[in-house]
Amino acid sequence: MKERLSICYAAPGHSLVPTSGTTRNILSLAEALTAWADVTVAFRDVPDASVKLGAGLSLESIENRDLKQGPRVDDEAGRGVNPLSHFLYMRTVGEFARRTAGRFDLVLEKGWRLSGYLAHCVEKSGGAGAVVENDARCWTDSRMDPRTMLKWLLHSAAQRLAGRYSAKSLVVIAETEELRQQLHKARRIPQEKIKVVPLGVNHALFRPLDQESARADLDMPFDSTILLYVGGMDKYHDLLPLLDALQGLSLPELELHIVGEGEYRSRYQAAAERIQSRVVFHGRVQHDRVP
Repeated sequence: MKERLSICYAAPGHSLVPTSGTTRNILSLAEALTAWADVTVAFRDVPDASVKLGAGLSLESIENRDLKQGPRVDDEAGRGVNPLSHFLYMRTVGEFARRTAGRFDLVLEKGWRLSGYLAHCVEKSGGAGAVVENDARCWTDSRMDPRTMLKWLLHSAAQRLAGRYSAKSLVVIAETEELRQQLHKARRIPQEKIKVVPLGVNHALFRPLDQESARADLDMPFDSTILLYVGGMDKYHDLLPLLDALQGLSLPELELHIVGEGEYRSRYQAAAERIQSRVVFHGRVQHDRVP
């Protein structure tokens, strides 16, 4: 038996952009895996091939094999749902899978719009492929006009394909039981195919610090009780229950600080105006300030 596995953690829907939260999450997991395996990370594009990775990590590009300069798009959502571009890219992903299947003991596919396609192609080529999924990508927009209706049809088609391909992979890894149920409902992936692996914490990034120094650095009062939220503001990150609960409290020393952006920000700001406690919307914050 081999002493160490060889693993490829591939992100077909994402480019390597060091300031992107998605990139940082991918690299964090890959670095953790190096304790047990030789790990290669593969992104759709690598705009800057000089990026320094953690010890024990190798880097490949799915679309540009020679690591030439590529587009600085870090999420497939930014590319829309153009069916032609996705069809052409599927051929590229398939070619990458055929090259990859024989070189690694396991290929992990980071979830994207066509989750499971890479893992399926790896399996077809004689390798072992699994999907790491953190989002069921449910539809959140309206369908009141031809344009949004077309987008919904393309989205639905992508969901069906993702479900079909994911079901053929070795396993689908979900972060929570709720996501497991959502993937089964939205994509018809058999429940027995989906395994829950709870989220981990990188203690090198997330650790207790001296509170007085931290508050002074962030210009927060020492005598206030601080509630902090960091993340998106959308259907999947509903802050209204928290804001509604705060409306019934009269706690001048309580402050709620919200870091991030999203389509629901305006409704959260409207709700915050009815709260006696101080609510601060910080918007986007540089990743070197928010791990």
